[in-house]
Amino acid sequence: MRIVFDARSYFMRTGIARYTRGLVHALAEAPGRHQFLVLISDHHTPGEVHLPSVIEIRVSHAPWLGGDAEREALASEAAAWSADLFHTVFPPHALPGVPTLTTVFDFSPFSHPELHQDVVRAAFADAWATAERDARGFIAVSPATADQVRERVGATRPIWTIPCGLSAPFDVPPTIAGAEAQAYERQGVVCVGTIEPRKNVALLLAASRRLRDTGRRIPVTLIGKRGWGYEGFEADLAATPDATWLGFATDDEVLRQYRRAAIAACPSVLEGFGLPTLEAMAQGALPLIAPDPALIDLVGRPDLAIPLDAQAWAEAISRWHDDEAGRRVATGDLTARAQRYRWPAIAEQCLPVYDAF
Repeated sequence: MRIVFDARSYFMRTGIARYTRGLVHALAEAPGRHQFLVLISDHHTPGEVHLPSVIEIRVSHAPWLGGDAEREALASEAAAWSADLFHTVFPPHALPGVPTLTTVFDFSPFSHPELHQDVVRAAFADAWATAERDARGFIAVSPATADQVRERVGATRPIWTIPCGLSAPFDVPPTIAGAEAQAYERQGVVCVGTIEPRKNVALLLAASRRLRDTGRRIPVTLIGKRGWGYEGFEADLAATPDATWLGFATDDEVLRQYRRAAIAACPSVLEGFGLPTLEAMAQGALPLIAPDPALIDLVGRPDLAIPLDAQAWAEAISRWHDDEAGRRVATGDLTARAQRYRWPAIAEQCLPVYDAF
């Protein structure tokens, strides 16, 4: 089968981009019963993507979030390659005249429109309308997302639940043994994600201030580019002495922070999967998460889901930060659990999906 993979998000600094890179590279290493054309954005060149020569890479000139013009351009590029199937990642649309498999991360532009910019809400709604009508099948990245897809399309088309995976350097767990283990002590809280309303950083900062008011000085490290919509972020940060914002950081720096932190906080209002939580789990940081179905399914520990309340988060951070023995037991299990989410195994789950078309 000849499959076109929409990888135009490949170079972005987002979770969707990490999914795209991880899956494309894993598919490139999978048994070769399919041919792939990988489309990248016209801001880059094929030489910037290092894949085996059996994978063809071309630049797409489809306008990003361009509605009908975007879909028509992608359909034309797929038809010119005689594609049998088009796998779209984002936006979640279906192409005219080309069988389309659509990956869906979440429906937050519908369920929580206040968490997105107008352009994103409009583009998502426009794209999903075509997928809901014409997509031949769907991949959902979590059981929670699969349930939402099912609510919208019913049982008329197949829905597969296939998660995200661990990419380098987060796929190698930390190794600490002997005397080094006795001297090793994790400290503080790390939170990774774009600084915007959906990630709910304001709650974590409020919890940090409550901890300080009770005499607890637990450092909080925020990692992520400045997004939109959180207008009071700088003021909140300035009012939270125990919090530090690193801005965008390289993967190596994020890895270092995961390996030194006691706790990885994810107080997000909504997640489709929770990739930073998975990466933190893999590196031995204890995840404290919002009571979000996708996050609870990922972690498998409902007791680590904290109500979206600053006092509850302050108490949970204090309790788990002090309980080093309990953290070691929990993180040992969670680090092993994270190893289930490896891209080669995930690519193997995708191959029979492609076969179904």
